[in-house]
Amino acid sequence: MNTACRLLIALAACLPVAVSAAGSDPDWPASCDENQSAMNGCAFQRWQKADARLNVLYGQLAKKTAAEDRPKLQAAQRAWIAYRDLECSFEGAEAEGGTLQPLLISDCRNTLTRQRVADFERLLK
Repeated sequence: MNTACRLLIALAACLPVAVSAAGSDPDWPASCDENQSAMNGCAFQRWQKADARLNVLYGQLAKKTAAEDRPKLQAAQRAWIAYRDLECSFEGAEAEGGTLQPLLISDCRNTLTRQRVADFERLLK
């Protein structure tokens, strides 16, 4: 399958998500669906919000973690960040150089970051 066909399939797969997100996600207002640039910006902002939450929880978890175990937490978080960035770069490669690529990367980062947030919230209970 050529690159153009794969890009069209990827775009078609994202459209229902973007349309449904507008009605169900307060971080994705209708204005986010105006054009690709708006979608990219909103996806990035949504990821940044999740990342800010993750950073708060990381700080709380670091304080709760025994001093001798903090280097393990720090190493685990650094490894997770490297994994997240590589995984999302891979997912975005489908639209390499296209206007859809930033949306794919930000959505991937948001999804993985929200999963990590849930993990940290569970550990903090």
